[in-house]
This record gives sequence, C-alpha cells and structure tokens, in this order.
Amino acid sequence: MKASPHRDTDLYFDKVIIGTTVQAMVTAYKYQIPIFVDERHKPLPHHHLPYGLDLSGIQVENKSREYNLLSGKKEKRGMQRLELWNIMAYRLGIMGLMPMYGFYKNSFTDPVPVGNNIRMFAVGADNKVVNIYSGNTLLFDYAKHTFGKKVYMVNDYIELDKIYDFKTDMFTSKDCDFLDTLNFETIFFKDKGRKYKVCAKSIITEENLDVWKYSQTATRLKVQNSIFWNIEKSFNLTLGKREISPIMNRMEDSLEHIIDFDIMDKEIYE
Repeated sequence: MKASPHRDTDLYFDKVIIGTTVQAMVTAYKYQIPIFVDERHKPLPHHHLPYGLDLSGIQVENKSREYNLLSGKKEKRGMQRLELWNIMAYRLGIMGLMPMYGFYKNSFTDPVPVGNNIRMFAVGADNKVVNIYSGNTLLFDYAKHTFGKKVYMVNDYIELDKIYDFKTDMFTSKDCDFLDTLNFETIFFKDKGRKYKVCAKSIITEENLDVWKYSQTATRLKVQNSIFWNIEKSFNLTLGKREISPIMNRMEDSLEHIIDFDIMDKEIYE
C-alpha cells in the first residue's frame, strides 16, 4: 500500500533552539543543542561583526577588513556575519545538531504546551508534517516589528561596466529615516577580474518593499546621484539581484556575553 504523503512523524528532544541569527547559532554550538533554522532569515552579505570582537572562545578567528571613506579616513570592520553563520552551520551540521536542515521552510511561532513541560511545534518537509516535541524549547529570535510594521534589511547589487580602482570603497549616508532608510551604506567590492560591484544597504518596512520610492531602481538612482559625482569616470550602472532578510529580535544581542560570560546558562539549564 502506498504511504500517505500527508502522514505525521514525531521527533523527541530534551532541548531545542528555534532561531536563525548568528547569536542563536553560536548558542547552539556552545551548548551543543539541536537548532531548527529558517535559512531565509540568515544574515545578508556585507554586514559585519565589530572589529576586535574576540571569537577565540568558539575557536574562530575574527578576520578584519579596512574600508576607505570619502573623507580619507579608514574604518575597520570584523568578519562578515554571514561567514560566521556559515562556519557555525557547517560545524552544527557535522555534529548532527541541525535536524532536517534544508528540507523545510517555516516561519516558526511560539511552541504549543502539551503537558509536563513538553512543548511542540511542527515543520513541513516533503509534503509531510514533522511534529517536534521538546522538554525545553527556546524561541531565540523572531521577526522584529516596529509600530506594528515588519522591518527588513535589504541589499541591492549594482554592476559597473568599466574597470576602475576605487580609492574610496565605503560610503555612508546621513539621510536616515527612523523606519525606512534607503541606501544608508554603500560598499564597493571586486567581482570577477578587476571589475567592481556595488552593494547598497537599506532598511525597508514590509509595506514599502513594493513601493517605487524604495525600489531597486530608486536605489540605483540614489547611488548614481549621491556617489558617482565624486568619481572621475562615467559608468553605466546595471541592476543586479535584491536580497531581503528580516531584522530579528533576539534573546541576547551580544556575542561576547554569549561566548565569554555564559549569559545563556540560566535559559539553557533551568
């Protein structure tokens, strides 16, 4: 008899974490607890950790990157958050602590109590429902809402048609709104060969993602008008992809506190 494509499967754990931020991944690795991850919420490229943050407690070297500003000053940043996320994902994967990773796409909500301190949540995978039961379930992070609006980090990529070595490779904007801020920081980075690409970073609320004022075209025009007048050569700017990830509320923001000061001990061991 052919198995039902909608059958339920139950999995049982002592403790699990639901979360996708770097902080959640580091917590799962430090305490060796299974973590259920929504990959769509992982960090975007070109968003960095603080320079000087000591990651030796999790056996990672915090690489540094120096950017040149238009003023002539330099600014140091730590490694990209996405790079640390990938390191943690690789380690957790080979340790067997990322169950079913890559097989489901869910936006997790608060786990439901089912008695005796056991909590349950469900994920969908291959047209089947997998019920996760845990004695201690930590909802480490969830999408942030400000004044009832879901807020996203957005990367817009712009391709340049000429080869040129930029003396300035980071531009920051003082034109910042409280919620929706288009192109608050722009990074130049080398693509194939000597050609450069541009990553324009913005903060956009969900309701404005499809509004022209905050579109990729509007981003390109702002980059062209506010930055390229400082450059001696003319360029044709071509839009590339747009990447979107929600800004998250987290149980703990500080990686230093998680790694070195055991701030999550109470939540893990209670």
